[in-house]
Amino acid sequence: GVTVERAYREAGAIGIQTDTDRLAQVVINLISNSVKYGRSEDPQITISAGEDGETVWVELADRGAGIPPERREEIFEKFARAGEERLAGSAGLGLPISREIMRRLGGDLRALDSAEGARFRLDMPRVAKPVGVAVASGPAELRAAGE
Repeated sequence: GVTVERAYREAGAIGIQTDTDRLAQVVINLISNSVKYGRSEDPQITISAGEDGETVWVELADRGAGIPPERREEIFEKFARAGEERLAGSAGLGLPISREIMRRLGGDLRALDSAEGARFRLDMPRVAKPVGVAVASGPAELRAAGE
């Protein structure tokens, strides 16, 4: 099994107004990729969240083989895959679609440097820009661990 560790700030929630279905789609894709590619002796996914002014961020990190620095932009191209392609079982569209979703919401999705495994960061504004899709009427909340 895979251990999922939440590393949110200690108290309170981070409020955002966004298309929660699309945001969930992106997070589920990243978790799925971590499970698929994050093969290690002690599999773990760490999810952390925070805020910087009007920007909210979420990071997902795993303990797998990671993504070589020279491939960190390539993996966001359609049909590109990192890691062991035989384990992939996909067309290589998840990350490009996820990045496009985040950009349409006014944010971004990036692969970051990591000493161990892969690490991705979602950046998004507190209020998503309109993209012609239904936006949740209430604020979504990223809850701290233990709440």
